[in-house]
Amino acid sequence: MKDYNYYKTISDICNEANDVYKKFKVEEIIPLNKIYLNHDADEGDSFILISGENKYLMVETSTDFYWVGSRLLLYDLNKIDGNFAKYLHDWDQNDHNGKWHKLFVFSYIEGEPLKDYLSKIDKNNAYNLGKEFGLTLKKVHSIEVDVSKHHISNWHSGYKWIQQDIIKKTISNATNEKALDYYKNNQDIIYQRYASSTYYCKEDGKYLFDENGNHVTEKVLSFIFHDINLQSLIVADGKVYVKCPVNVSIGDPFYDFKFLSLIALENESFATGIIDGYFEDKISKDFFKMLKYYTSELIIKECNKSLNEEIINKIYDSYDDFNLEIPKWYNK
Repeated sequence: MKDYNYYKTISDICNEANDVYKKFKVEEIIPLNKIYLNHDADEGDSFILISGENKYLMVETSTDFYWVGSRLLLYDLNKIDGNFAKYLHDWDQNDHNGKWHKLFVFSYIEGEPLKDYLSKIDKNNAYNLGKEFGLTLKKVHSIEVDVSKHHISNWHSGYKWIQQDIIKKTISNATNEKALDYYKNNQDIIYQRYASSTYYCKEDGKYLFDENGNHVTEKVLSFIFHDINLQSLIVADGKVYVKCPVNVSIGDPFYDFKFLSLIALENESFATGIIDGYFEDKISKDFFKMLKYYTSELIIKECNKSLNEEIINKIYDSYDDFNLEIPKWYNK
């Protein structure tokens, strides 16, 4: 963990000439845990900014981070009353080595890590907590997407490059083999889901085409947090909050459930509640199919990183080695 001196000295942040000082009057910076970002493993250091009795959350990204698009998305996210930290400000900061960083500031939510909270409540309360969070997630996914403003690319065309990159770079081993085989053998699952209804019309009235000149159709995409996991969720006043929506993007809403199998390992009732709250007991026919596919991606990408063999084998067991469509932990 880099301390605040990584940004030269605390006086750089607190300097009266700095717009951050003018906006937040920073008096102290406290290093926090690292926040998962979808871009660079060296990014994501987070800090609490102290200003009198007020606290703010600051997150470091590099200037390569797609911050312009992220800022536009965060502005739109701020428009709804949801259980997530609000985007407040961003600015560039130079470090000792002359390298520029983009620093985002969010509201700070004082709460308890979800994992700790779940360990203290019964199954019924965990289920209801999950159900309420599922409704929050649905609310975010229902935000209208302005395609011309956000320059949305086609999801299945964009995800195709993710697929190819994962398959090309992944070395099969005893732990990831089942997930990798399933991932490879079901590459067309994204096209099957996203080639069945009308795509957003571009501003000039023209639709998107794939590399072969074929008309591409697409289902409605959603604002997604991209990292709904135990590390990104906290509980405050009995409700679940996303503590830092810095990874917000636009894509398949079901991609936000990618970490659900890991959440289920901690508390099956909470994970089940998220699904039931989100769909209000009318589950999309595509959901479990997509959940299974994105779970295989999770295993492949995190094998020997954040996931050890024991955890991965537990996920395999929940799907009977990917022979089940609906995981065992979904208690219905």
